[in-house]
Amino acid sequence: MDFWARVIQETRGCDYTIACGERTFTFQADSWDAATEWLKHRIIGLFPDPTDGDWPGYWDNRIGCASLAQIVHVKPMPVQEWYSEGTAEREEISRLALEETERQVYERLKQKFEEGNK
Repeated sequence: MDFWARVIQETRGCDYTIACGERTFTFQADSWDAATEWLKHRIIGLFPDPTDGDWPGYWDNRIGCASLAQIVHVKPMPVQEWYSEGTAEREEISRLALEETERQVYERLKQKFEEGNK
């Protein structure tokens, strides 16, 4: 099962930037109890996390609160497609804006040269 944990230090910690002293991470465990035990050990530092290369209980300050949630559904999002779609949409908006500007210039010049000669 996949779990999500969020821990917040008692004090803001390091440099007072947004989310300083906060950390959110995902992990896997066989049950809710196993996940709770894993989070407990992660907070108090009883076993190292090979992905961090550090002891997990090493925080700037003590943890003030923690939240644990079981993830029911995880689906990768097509972020690169979203960027491509966004680029295409922006290009279309720019094209339409340029077309409208050109149409206004055309109408102004048409009125000046065609209707002004009558």
